Amino acid sequence: MMLKYKDYLGSAEMDLESNTLHGKLLFIRDLVTYEADSPAELQAAFEAAVIEYLADCKEYGRNPEKPCKGQFNVRISPDMHREIAVAALEGGKSMNEYVSLVLSCHKNLMGAEQHHKAAREALFVSAKLVMAQNGVKQEFSTIPSNRNSAGDSFRLMEGNQSKWADNTSKAH
Repeated sequence: MMLKYKDYLGSAEMDLESNTLHGKLLFIRDLVTYEADSPAELQAAFEAAVIEYLADCKEYGRNPEKPCKGQFNVRISPDMHREIAVAALEGGKSMNEYVSLVLSCHKNLMGAEQHHKAAREALFVSAKLVMAQNGVKQEFSTIPSNRNSAGDSFRLMEGNQSKWADNTSKAH
Protein backbone atom coordinates (compact mmCIF):
# COMPACT_ATOMS: atom_id res chain seq x y z
CA MET A 1 0.00 0.00 0.00
CA MET A 2 1.19 3.51 -0.77
CA LEU A 3 0.19 6.76 0.84
CA LYS A 4 -0.18 9.93 -1.26
CA TYR A 5 -0.01 13.60 -0.34
CA LYS A 6 1.20 16.73 -2.22
CA ASP A 7 2.86 14.75 -5.03
CA TYR A 8 4.76 12.63 -2.49
CA LEU A 9 4.35 8.90 -2.02
CA GLY A 10 5.02 7.02 1.17
CA SER A 11 5.22 3.40 2.21
CA ALA A 12 2.97 1.78 4.80
CA GLU A 13 4.43 -1.16 6.67
CA MET A 14 3.54 -3.03 9.82
CA ASP A 15 5.89 -4.13 12.60
CA LEU A 16 4.29 -7.14 14.30
CA GLU A 17 6.72 -7.11 17.23
CA SER A 18 5.99 -3.53 18.28
CA ASN A 19 2.43 -3.54 16.90
CA THR A 20 3.06 -0.25 15.06
CA LEU A 21 2.77 1.02 11.54
CA HIS A 22 5.61 2.91 9.90
CA GLY A 23 6.82 4.17 6.57
CA LYS A 24 9.10 6.50 4.68
CA LEU A 25 8.85 8.92 1.78
CA LEU A 26 9.49 7.06 -1.46
CA PHE A 27 11.51 8.01 -4.51
CA ILE A 28 13.65 10.70 -2.87
CA ARG A 29 17.21 10.43 -1.54
CA ASP A 30 16.45 12.17 1.78
CA LEU A 31 15.32 9.81 4.52
CA VAL A 32 11.99 10.95 5.94
CA THR A 33 10.17 8.47 8.18
CA TYR A 34 6.93 8.38 10.18
CA GLU A 35 5.09 5.95 12.44
CA ALA A 36 1.70 5.49 14.06
CA ASP A 37 -0.57 3.04 15.85
CA SER A 38 -3.45 2.91 13.32
CA PRO A 39 -3.94 3.35 9.57
CA ALA A 40 -5.71 6.70 10.03
CA GLU A 41 -2.90 7.91 12.29
CA LEU A 42 -0.33 6.67 9.76
CA GLN A 43 -1.88 8.79 7.00
CA ALA A 44 -1.83 11.82 9.33
CA ALA A 45 1.80 11.10 10.34
CA PHE A 46 2.76 10.77 6.67
CA GLU A 47 1.14 14.11 5.81
CA ALA A 48 2.84 15.76 8.80
CA ALA A 49 6.19 14.30 7.67
CA VAL A 50 5.73 15.76 4.18
CA ILE A 51 4.82 19.17 5.62
CA GLU A 52 7.81 19.06 7.98
CA TYR A 53 10.15 17.98 5.17
CA LEU A 54 9.03 20.88 2.98
CA ALA A 55 9.37 23.33 5.91
CA ASP A 56 12.86 22.03 6.77
CA CYS A 57 13.97 22.43 3.15
CA LYS A 58 12.67 25.99 3.12
CA GLU A 59 14.34 26.79 6.46
CA TYR A 60 17.72 25.50 5.24
CA GLY A 61 17.40 27.19 1.86
CA ARG A 62 17.43 24.08 -0.27
CA ASN A 63 14.98 22.78 -2.83
CA PRO A 64 12.96 19.76 -1.71
CA GLU A 65 13.48 16.70 -3.85
CA LYS A 66 10.67 15.90 -6.24
CA PRO A 67 9.82 12.23 -6.49
CA CYS A 68 9.90 10.78 -9.99
CA LYS A 69 11.37 13.76 -11.81
CA GLY A 70 10.76 12.23 -15.22
CA GLN A 71 14.25 10.85 -15.77
CA PHE A 72 15.70 7.42 -15.14
CA ASN A 73 18.42 5.24 -16.62
CA VAL A 74 17.74 1.81 -18.02
CA ARG A 75 20.46 -0.64 -18.95
CA ILE A 76 19.69 -2.62 -22.10
CA SER A 77 21.69 -4.71 -24.53
CA PRO A 78 23.47 -2.98 -27.42
CA ASP A 79 21.21 -4.87 -29.85
CA MET A 80 18.06 -3.58 -28.17
CA HIS A 81 19.54 -0.07 -28.07
CA ARG A 82 20.13 -0.27 -31.82
CA GLU A 83 16.60 -1.62 -32.46
CA ILE A 84 15.08 1.24 -30.47
CA ALA A 85 17.25 3.82 -32.23
CA VAL A 86 16.22 2.47 -35.65
CA ALA A 87 12.52 2.29 -34.70
CA ALA A 88 12.64 5.87 -33.39
CA LEU A 89 14.39 7.10 -36.54
CA GLU A 90 11.92 5.28 -38.80
CA GLY A 91 9.06 6.79 -36.79
CA GLY A 92 10.48 10.29 -37.05
CA LYS A 93 10.95 10.55 -33.29
CA SER A 94 13.84 11.02 -30.92
CA MET A 95 14.75 8.00 -28.82
CA ASN A 96 13.32 9.74 -25.74
CA GLU A 97 10.02 10.38 -27.54
CA TYR A 98 9.90 6.81 -28.84
CA VAL A 99 10.71 5.18 -25.50
CA SER A 100 8.24 7.47 -23.75
CA LEU A 101 5.55 6.44 -26.24
CA VAL A 102 6.32 2.75 -25.77
CA LEU A 103 6.31 3.06 -21.98
CA SER A 104 3.03 4.98 -22.01
CA CYS A 105 1.46 1.84 -23.48
CA HIS A 106 2.07 -0.02 -20.20
CA LYS A 107 -1.16 1.46 -18.81
CA ASN A 108 -3.11 -0.31 -21.50
CA LEU A 109 -1.40 -3.67 -21.04
CA MET A 110 -3.06 -4.55 -17.75
CA GLY A 111 -6.48 -3.56 -19.06
CA ALA A 112 -5.90 -5.57 -22.23
CA GLU A 113 -4.77 -8.60 -20.24
CA GLN A 114 -7.93 -8.45 -18.13
CA HIS A 115 -10.08 -8.01 -21.25
CA HIS A 116 -8.46 -10.99 -23.00
CA LYS A 117 -8.80 -13.15 -19.91
CA ALA A 118 -12.52 -12.33 -19.64
CA ALA A 119 -13.02 -12.97 -23.37
CA ARG A 120 -11.17 -16.30 -23.14
CA GLU A 121 -13.31 -17.35 -20.19
CA ALA A 122 -16.54 -16.35 -21.98
CA LEU A 123 -15.46 -18.27 -25.09
CA PHE A 124 -14.57 -21.30 -23.01
CA VAL A 125 -17.93 -21.30 -21.21
CA SER A 126 -19.74 -20.90 -24.55
CA ALA A 127 -17.78 -23.79 -26.05
CA LYS A 128 -18.58 -26.02 -23.08
CA LEU A 129 -22.27 -25.14 -23.39
CA VAL A 130 -22.33 -25.94 -27.13
CA MET A 131 -20.49 -29.19 -26.49
CA ALA A 132 -22.95 -30.17 -23.76
CA GLN A 133 -25.95 -29.29 -25.95
CA ASN A 134 -24.56 -31.47 -28.72
CA GLY A 135 -23.71 -34.41 -26.48
CA VAL A 136 -19.96 -34.03 -26.87
CA LYS A 137 -17.93 -35.34 -23.96
CA GLN A 138 -15.90 -32.55 -22.32
CA GLU A 139 -12.26 -33.51 -22.17
CA PHE A 140 -11.12 -30.44 -20.21
CA SER A 141 -12.70 -28.40 -17.46
CA THR A 142 -10.60 -25.27 -17.05
CA ILE A 143 -8.85 -22.85 -19.35
CA PRO A 144 -5.17 -23.73 -19.42
CA SER A 145 -3.23 -20.73 -18.15
CA ASN A 146 -0.80 -20.93 -21.06
CA ARG A 147 -3.54 -20.36 -23.66
CA ASN A 148 -3.54 -16.86 -25.04
CA SER A 149 -6.09 -16.70 -27.82
CA ALA A 150 -9.45 -17.87 -28.96
CA GLY A 151 -7.62 -19.92 -31.59
CA ASP A 152 -5.72 -21.75 -28.86
CA SER A 153 -9.00 -22.51 -27.09
CA PHE A 154 -10.57 -23.81 -30.30
CA ARG A 155 -7.51 -25.92 -31.07
CA LEU A 156 -8.07 -27.65 -27.73
CA MET A 157 -11.41 -28.79 -29.10
CA GLU A 158 -10.20 -29.84 -32.56
CA GLY A 159 -10.36 -33.47 -31.53
CA ASN A 160 -14.07 -33.03 -30.84
CA GLN A 161 -14.91 -31.29 -34.15
CA SER A 162 -15.97 -34.48 -35.88
CA LYS A 163 -18.18 -35.36 -32.90
CA TRP A 164 -19.71 -31.88 -33.10
CA ALA A 165 -20.32 -32.23 -36.82
CA ASP A 166 -21.92 -35.66 -36.35
CA ASN A 167 -24.11 -34.51 -33.46
CA THR A 168 -25.03 -31.21 -35.13
CA SER A 169 -26.05 -32.88 -38.39
CA LYS A 170 -28.16 -35.43 -36.48
CA ALA A 171 -29.89 -32.65 -34.54
CA HIS A 172 -30.89 -30.77 -37.73
